[in-house]
Amino acid sequence: MLKTLALRLLVWDGVLPAVMIVVPLLVQLAFPKFPDAIVVVAVVLPIIAFFLRTYAGCCYICANHCGVWMRRFQLFTLNLGVFTLTFVDAFVMSMQGEVDWGKEDPRVFIIIYCFYIACMLVTLYPGPTDPIASPRSLADVSSFEHDWQSRYPNAMPVVDRVLTIFCEAFLLNDHHKYRLRTDDRVVEIYRTTTGPIADEMQFETLVMTFDGTFGIDLAEHLSEQTTLADLVDMVLNG
Repeated sequence: MLKTLALRLLVWDGVLPAVMIVVPLLVQLAFPKFPDAIVVVAVVLPIIAFFLRTYAGCCYICANHCGVWMRRFQLFTLNLGVFTLTFVDAFVMSMQGEVDWGKEDPRVFIIIYCFYIACMLVTLYPGPTDPIASPRSLADVSSFEHDWQSRYPNAMPVVDRVLTIFCEAFLLNDHHKYRLRTDDRVVEIYRTTTGPIADEMQFETLVMTFDGTFGIDLAEHLSEQTTLADLVDMVLNG
């Protein structure tokens, strides 16, 4: 886990800041008679970096193994950190050639950058365990979407919504939702994906989400034998 965090920080918060510093210098060298060029770069480059950081952060969050509430907090820290660094990037780049940074007190920038790194450490946290490291890893099986379509030919939007909610609650990759079978038991999925550590309130999250989305008190219907198809049937039957 530490290796993963270090690699992600090195790529996005080591290489990217270097690019942000080098590009304005290259622009100054390439267009010495056009001082406004640096202004254009100071506006455009931080915006590009903003979207790159946001996109990468969202991809990491969607693919991690954290709980729903942790992912929401990670989105908050991502936005907080990215917005902060974007303003700093724009300010520093716009001051290129006008400020002697060697004479400036670096402590303010160090504090801001440390704050950003702290936000990114939270954002890039991959989770406590691999949720699909189970006897039947979802990454290693083929899609069962045809089985779902055969069973619910006129209700695939409902199936898609139920499976999405289930994957979010049980910390499964949403891209693998149709690798779950119609007869997969909820309890068995929980047992094979939780791992040796304490759970992250998967059942509680599923119950609250079902109640908020469909108005169904799932706690009254869940049992050892409840399957994913049963969840879809509950929604279809109201």
